[in-house]
Amino acid sequence: MNAKTIYKDDLETSRQVWIEVNDGRITMGQQDLGPACRMISGDDEYEREMTCSLKDVENALMITGEEAVISALSEMFHHADALDRFSDFLCGHSIEYTYYSC
Repeated sequence: MNAKTIYKDDLETSRQVWIEVNDGRITMGQQDLGPACRMISGDDEYEREMTCSLKDVENALMITGEEAVISALSEMFHHADALDRFSDFLCGHSIEYTYYSC
């Protein structure tokens, strides 16, 4: 598995976003910790992830290799709203993905 944190802040409700590649799949995940999460999850923690084919992302970016893809996505999505932007990217390239939240 290859993973990298691409965004992290230290606010009252903090957020961390990461990318990981495992078994030909790429996942972007987000974890929020703090009181603002209660509106969504009823708890002080909220997590969500999107997973899709590494090959589909490689084709969309016109690059190959886990490291190259992670590097490119890190540059593109190193913002607090990274997961929303990643969703737009996937939809814009007609890439199917699974979504998980808790």
